[in-house]
Amino acid sequence: MNEALQTYLKDIQFSGDLKKDIEAFFAAYEDDETLGHTLSVASEAKRVATLYGADPVKAEQAALLHDISNVVPVAEMLDLAKKLSIEIMDEEYTYGRIVHQKLSKAMAREIFNITDQEILDAIECHTTLKSEASLMDKVLFISDKISWKLPGDHQYLLDARYKVDEMKLNEGVLIYLNQVWENRSKLKLIHPWLIQARAELMSTFPELETERFLLRQITHDNANDIFQTFSLDEVTKYYDVESFTNIEQAEKLIQTWHQRFENKQAIRWGITLKSDNRVVGTCGFHGWAKNHHKAAIGYELTPQFWRQGVMTEVLEKIMEYGFDTLELNRIEAFVEPENVGSRRVLEKVGFQAEGLLKDNYYWKNRFVDNVIYALIKKDFKKMTR
Repeated sequence: MNEALQTYLKDIQFSGDLKKDIEAFFAAYEDDETLGHTLSVASEAKRVATLYGADPVKAEQAALLHDISNVVPVAEMLDLAKKLSIEIMDEEYTYGRIVHQKLSKAMAREIFNITDQEILDAIECHTTLKSEASLMDKVLFISDKISWKLPGDHQYLLDARYKVDEMKLNEGVLIYLNQVWENRSKLKLIHPWLIQARAELMSTFPELETERFLLRQITHDNANDIFQTFSLDEVTKYYDVESFTNIEQAEKLIQTWHQRFENKQAIRWGITLKSDNRVVGTCGFHGWAKNHHKAAIGYELTPQFWRQGVMTEVLEKIMEYGFDTLELNRIEAFVEPENVGSRRVLEKVGFQAEGLLKDNYYWKNRFVDNVIYALIKKDFKKMTR
């Protein structure tokens, strides 16, 4: 064992039972608060690991060890990290407390003889996460966050737990990462690992699921399905696009959707039948104004599936994603007054008409009016609680 750690051992007799040893370790420091949190995280990590097919024993062990460096006074953390030859980033020099996750990894290895790399890696990034995070990394990270017992109302933690229980681990993780990012001006710093982890998760196209449909990225293999839908005048009647006459137009549209997603300008899901993987429509967000936390919603559906509650089912799911993951506060929709079917769908899922935009755009040799609809996050949350 590194001599620098001898100071923090005290007179502890280790039994070989990790849980009992952790209890004895924190008892020696009379740190009931950290022990209580540690045991809560261990229970949660075991549960979440079981849900997602990770090793629950490893998850529990990582959780039991993740905060052992809390016994080290914050003022001593950087000095101890240097003595243990831990690589310290500039941001960690600025805010020494954040190095505790790396210290916990070293202490788990040196004091508790942990050699399993999966456990050690998860401990090392339990506060910030990191790019290319493993399943175990995410299990410990989110278990730590949703086990916090903070005063006041912290809806984002409840939302994260809800996503985890819905088998949407990445979305749950993103809710927390986005909360940090949104409040970055109030924080001393944001660790580069967290920034990288968030960017990586945001760049992965999200798949959503409803009772009847899978909402997924549209590929060029789906060009014929897109062509079949957009070649129908019933579909394009209220669209600012002419009905397609060849499949190349569908391929070009798919490429545009891909580019806009890669540039963080828009996202378009294919409404896919679970039964045969056929894309029967699309939906998504465009006009994404990140600084203003708003975007516009758009959708279309092949007539075969009209009046079957499809768009209601689908829109509820993507609005949830928009508010929780994309950090939207306002979702807008622009609909021609005569498009009664679309207006009914919007009103059914909670949108409210805010007014008429006269001559809003020019299309097919005429000026077109739009009714502007909107839904605000707080109103959506009231409806879905």
